[in-house]
Amino acid sequence: MFCVRLMQHDLSSDPLNVENLLETRINAAIQLRNNLGLPSSTTNAFRLVNSEGLIVDVFGDLAVVASSAAWVEKYKEYILKCISQFDLIKNVVWRPSIEILKEEGLDLALPDQDLSTSTNQTVKIVENGISYIISLDGQKTGFYADQRENRQFLSTISDGQRVLDMCCYTGGFALNAARGHALEVTGVDSSSPALELANQNIALNNLDPGRISFLKQDATAFMK
Repeated sequence: MFCVRLMQHDLSSDPLNVENLLETRINAAIQLRNNLGLPSSTTNAFRLVNSEGLIVDVFGDLAVVASSAAWVEKYKEYILKCISQFDLIKNVVWRPSIEILKEEGLDLALPDQDLSTSTNQTVKIVENGISYIISLDGQKTGFYADQRENRQFLSTISDGQRVLDMCCYTGGFALNAARGHALEVTGVDSSSPALELANQNIALNNLDPGRISFLKQDATAFMK
C-alpha cells in the first residue's frame, strides 16, 4: 500500500492533466513497440505498459490490464480508450487486484457487481519463437511478459547445462533452456493448473519430455 503518490513535482506549473498524460505515455508506448518491430512473426506477446499500479500486456489481438491502484480504477474508461488506439487490439480483459485496492480504500465488492475475474480462458501466444498456452486466470496478467529478454538470454547459455527453474509457473524459463539445448531441465512449482499448462507447452513446442520435466512441490521444501 502506498500512502502518498507524487504525481507532479513543480506545483508552480499548470495542474497535472492525468488524461493528457495517459494518452501521451500510452501512445508513446505503442509507437516504441512499433519501432521495435512488435508484434512480429516470432513474438506476439509483449508488455505495453509497465507502471506502478498499471500493467498492460498484449497477447496477439488481446490486451490484459492488471490494475492495482485506485487512480487506475478512477481513469479506467480513459485507459481503455487509449489502449483501443492500438489498431492491433480487438479485445481487452480488465483484472483488478481486489485485495490491494481494498488497502487503498477502494472496495469494489458492491452487491450489484460481478467481481469474478475468472474467465476460464486460455490463449495461445508466441514469444521468441516459443509457443505457450497461458491462462487469463493465472498470476498477474497470465504471463510474465516483462521477462522476454531474460528468457531469451537463458536459452543462449543453456547448451550442455543442467537447469533448475524454481517457481517455474507455466514453464517460460524452462522451455527456453530446453530450446537452448540444455541436457536436463527441471521446473518446480506448487500450482497444479500452472504445471498442467507447462506440460502442455512441452508438447506444443515438440520438446523432448525426457529432457524437460515439471514437479509439483513447494519451492522451499524442494531446496531443503
